[in-house]
Amino acid sequence: MPPEPALLEVHNLCTEFGHGDHAIRAVNNVSFSLAKGEVLGLVGESGSGKSVTLRSILGLTRRYGRLQGQVFWQGQDLLLLAERQFQKVRGRDIAMIFPRTDDLAESAADSGGSNHGIAEGPYRSDGG
Repeated sequence: MPPEPALLEVHNLCTEFGHGDHAIRAVNNVSFSLAKGEVLGLVGESGSGKSVTLRSILGLTRRYGRLQGQVFWQGQDLLLLAERQFQKVRGRDIAMIFPRTDDLAESAADSGGSNHGIAEGPYRSDGG
């Protein structure tokens, strides 16, 4: 049986903020692929770029950051879309679930002070 085609493919995603000598690269050459039914966890310390990676995939950093790389959603490179076109995809086909702050505090208390198991990320709703 052939493998499922990728719903989401990210190739060499980079996100920078600031200009010139003051530019900070928050995401550096991130690449991954997800097929239907697969799950990916982004794990890292606070400030390591997990949320910026997801916001970049969704085009939420385009106003104030510089993006490089490719983000394919069902074969379409999202980074090439105009904002109006992107808005038709964002929220309808692909979105980010932001953790609630009270969930963060509860998780930290349950895990002895660390926030293991907190998830935020793109998802696809297929009506199921």
